[in-house]
Amino acid sequence: MSWLAKIDNLYAFTLQNKNNKKFIFYPSVKLISKTVGVNFIFRKTLRKTQVLFQDSYGRSVYLADVDIIKIIVQSPEEVFFLIQKYLKEYLQNEHQNNSIMELEGESFTFGFVLPECKIENEKNIEILKSLTFKTIADFKISYYDLMLLISIIVDKEYIVSEYNPEIRKSRQLKKFIILSNFYRNQNYRKELETNGYDVTVPITSVYKDSRIAKGIDKVFDEECFNPSVNVLKWN
Repeated sequence: MSWLAKIDNLYAFTLQNKNNKKFIFYPSVKLISKTVGVNFIFRKTLRKTQVLFQDSYGRSVYLADVDIIKIIVQSPEEVFFLIQKYLKEYLQNEHQNNSIMELEGESFTFGFVLPECKIENEKNIEILKSLTFKTIADFKISYYDLMLLISIIVDKEYIVSEYNPEIRKSRQLKKFIILSNFYRNQNYRKELETNGYDVTVPITSVYKDSRIAKGIDKVFDEECFNPSVNVLKWN
């Protein structure tokens, strides 16, 4: 059973007793963050399972894909480079690293987009741990924890696909890579425009409705966004 199925089952069981379709379930989760005073929390409603950050004052923030892309776009140069580097490497299966979460007392392993912290990349990992961004909830989060959140989102895409899990996983990774590149440096403009992505408006206007997001995301299945093509190579 996956961690997502575990949450769904717990929610369904609890909902039977609550008899309230607006019920919100917060399972007990242990997922170690590197940001002091900030924890991951999971929120399950009838239709969605979301991962949030919460600080020691109880303030919480949910980062949707658009929020994550905007954070990457606005990140310092060295952070932007490292995020691109590691997302690309993970997309191409150049490293196999896992992280563990404990959910209601049961441990689950999921793929981590960052490589193991070895001597050759220790400095890079430390940069992501030490540098932070400020959220709309007025507390800071490390870029390392942002990468941990991305890992969970990508794993969720893999889990929910019954027939094409690798395609869903790849699509999500390429969405983060390509759109953050486009909105920061205008890279991939031609490829996006050719495949019907509206490059003339802000990302919030493109993804103005969550119901159309999956349809838009399918643009990243196109061959021009294949990692074997130079379009995904950078200095």
